[in-house]
Amino acid sequence: MQNTKMADIKRHLLKYRKITSWEAIQKYQHTRLADAIFKLRNHGWPIKTHKVDFVDSYGNKGSYALYTIPDGWSEEDLQN
Repeated sequence: MQNTKMADIKRHLLKYRKITSWEAIQKYQHTRLADAIFKLRNHGWPIKTHKVDFVDSYGNKGSYALYTIPDGWSEEDLQN
């Protein structure tokens, strides 16, 4: 987990409590957010996935994943 992009994702989650793939791409050039989330979960992070539905300006329906961690949770909680 020494990957710089992974560290960016961890810091983002701890600061903002949520992230989407689009945010990860725009802010950190991280194109494999689902893989990062999978690895963080395997390291004990309590990340939840929320499906967000949307309709684009052409009327097409779609959805994306919003990943969140609980308010008040910190990486130190892994030590307890």
